[in-house]
Amino acid sequence: MGAELMYFEIPGDDLDALTEFYTRVMRWTVGPRAEQREDYRTIETSADKNAVGGGLFKKATSDQTIINYFKVDDVKGVIGLVESNGGKVVEKRSAIPGMGFFALCADPAGNIFGLWQGDTEAD
Repeated sequence: MGAELMYFEIPGDDLDALTEFYTRVMRWTVGPRAEQREDYRTIETSADKNAVGGGLFKKATSDQTIINYFKVDDVKGVIGLVESNGGKVVEKRSAIPGMGFFALCADPAGNIFGLWQGDTEAD
C-alpha cells in the first residue's frame, strides 16, 4: 500500500480569522497545541480518532500554501526516492522529540509536501 495522507497544515497571516473561518465553514475544532509554538493551532476534523487532522500556522513567506503530510516508514529512504525521481528536499529531515521525524519536499512541478515517520524515540 502507498503512503497515506495523515496530516495537513494551512498557513495564514491572521490565525484568529482562519480559526473562525474553518470553525464556521467546515465545523472543525481548532485550538492551541500546548507543546507547539504560540503561532500554531491544531485542527480536529472529526470526533473519529482515525480522521485526518491538521494545523494552522503563521506564514513565513507570502507564497506558502497548504502542506499535506504523508505517512512513510522511512523519511530518509523516501527523500532518496524524491531526489532520484526529479524532486527536491525543501527542509531536511528533522525530529520532533518523542513523536517522530518529518521533512518537506517538492515534486518536479514544485508542489510542496511533507513526509512523516512516527517514532516515539525521536530526539
